[in-house]
Amino acid sequence: KSMDVLNKAWRKLRKQAADPAQNASSLELMAAIKVAARENLKYTPDLARDIPADKRDKFIAGYQEKMKETIAAFDRLEALFKAGDNPAAVDLITKISALQKEGHKEYKRPD
Repeated sequence: KSMDVLNKAWRKLRKQAADPAQNASSLELMAAIKVAARENLKYTPDLARDIPADKRDKFIAGYQEKMKETIAAFDRLEALFKAGDNPAAVDLITKISALQKEGHKEYKRPD
């Protein structure tokens, strides 16, 4: 559920990030995104069940590290919205989206 919250807020944020008039809304979305991302640190990806037991701990640690990296990027993004630097925020969103795709490829069970 927390991943769904994160994804919904993220989609909306990406659409409005370039508009400085939306920065207050963008900061509200960032708050929801960061809460959901931190919540996801508590969970183990479903794909972990398919990983051999001797490699599972390393897999889970890798997932948690990737989530921490993503949360740090969200912190930087929030700071850009606070500073009103929307062009830099849009650039960072592109990088975070690539990080998200990479993480999903590695840690999300294929649909």
